[in-house]
Amino acid sequence: MRDLTKSMLRVPWSVAMASLAQAPNLMRGKEGAGSVASTFDSISEAAAGRLSGMWGEFYRAGDQLQGGLVDGAMDLATGRLAESGSALRQVWSALDRSLSAIRRQGSQAGEEGSAGQGG
Repeated sequence: MRDLTKSMLRVPWSVAMASLAQAPNLMRGKEGAGSVASTFDSISEAAAGRLSGMWGEFYRAGDQLQGGLVDGAMDLATGRLAESGSALRQVWSALDRSLSAIRRQGSQAGEEGSAGQGG
């Protein structure tokens, strides 16, 4: 249990340290921001690569939802919301996939519970 706790605490700590290490790159403008984004994409992809099945699907839906929300917020902030119907459709679609994944998880948990009781 001790090793598990240490491992779990390393994850947010490593992300926090990676964030701090990338801070100087943000001062380099667009090029630096691209470098920072690439670093965080690598970290996210490594974690997401460990997810499969329902959890992988749930991660992808949430990632798309989050990305769509950021796109919508940026479009709203820059006055491009009228042009960004596709961003809003992406948000709606990702939300729908997220809810579907949650429903499937609930159904699977219910089926497993019934089977375990001799259902």
